[in-house]
Amino acid sequence: MGNDATDSDNVGGYTGTIVLDSGENDDTNDAGYISTGTSLGDYVWEDTDGDGLQDSGEPGVSGVTVNLKDAGGNVIATTTTDGNGYYHFTGLVPGTYSVQFVLPGGYEFTQLNQGGDESLDSDADATMNGMTNTVTLASGDNYEDLDAGLYQPASLGDYVWEDLAMNAGYTRRATGETGRSSSNDAVIAATHWKRGRDRSKDATSERTHYLHVVT
Repeated sequence: MGNDATDSDNVGGYTGTIVLDSGENDDTNDAGYISTGTSLGDYVWEDTDGDGLQDSGEPGVSGVTVNLKDAGGNVIATTTTDGNGYYHFTGLVPGTYSVQFVLPGGYEFTQLNQGGDESLDSDADATMNGMTNTVTLASGDNYEDLDAGLYQPASLGDYVWEDLAMNAGYTRRATGETGRSSSNDAVIAATHWKRGRDRSKDATSERTHYLHVVT
């Protein structure tokens, strides 16, 4: 295609038929090859401390679905992470690619692009459904820095009551002590944080239990 002097004429290992007249010299029959070693991949891990970095002792997460997309955003291949959290797409042609990590149940994506080491951070953007930025591969490139950090949300909570017996213990059967809700002046200010943003809100329910969810 294009300029016959610079394009590849290889079709299944052969050129088309060439007819030469006496004394003619045709120097335009070329063949271009690409490396079958071009690949992309890396790692999905559980970010147990939520700092957005791969720390010693943090385990890989197996069975996570990973989609490979072309420059147009089309899914062209799918794989899953292995028993140690690694994934690879091999035999790629040179071009521009991105990866989408499918969030497994019970997990959230950790902080994006933390620290200054691309090999240790998380590239999965939670606001883009786990998509990474695009990377452009040349023939023979082996790009191993598209990672995703996951964590499991934690929670804490229990109960607020009116201590009629003033004994620092809940003794409803003995004293008739009952729970107190926000409607009768027992307010729990719980801090709910997500991706670095703090929000305070009344977390007591009508049953006067409260829950603090760390996501």
